[in-house]
Amino acid sequence: MNIDLLKFSTSCCIDSYVNDLSNMNFTPFSVLPTQCVNNSLSIIDHIFCNFGTDCSNGTSIKSLTVTSDISDHYANVFLIVSNKKRVNYSDRPMIQIFTSKNISKFKNQLSLIDWTPVYNSSNIRTSIAFRTDALINVVE
Repeated sequence: MNIDLLKFSTSCCIDSYVNDLSNMNFTPFSVLPTQCVNNSLSIIDHIFCNFGTDCSNGTSIKSLTVTSDISDHYANVFLIVSNKKRVNYSDRPMIQIFTSKNISKFKNQLSLIDWTPVYNSSNIRTSIAFRTDALINVVE
């Protein structure tokens, strides 16, 4: 729906829309212009949330508008960040961390593999098995 929240004070319909949402404990999190056309601004892309803004439970709420020249609309981003538990990736051995160092190491290990059995094979199963085994050995 193209309801411009910038016209809140001049349109009774928009005023009613915002007040109805407010009466249901919805808070607007998109308060910056989200569309810019011919030097005209509007907030027609809305984010409303009804779980409040109380951050006493260790959760913080952030919203931002990302500008871009790709479109005349800007992107709204809404983040809910918990301060309670952080993920320790060292406790997750099956997760690959794609740092530039790890990518270089992966490429180097791939370059050391003799791929002749794949090139000389006429059996697709044998070829796939060789590649699968080679990749498993590289990532372990």
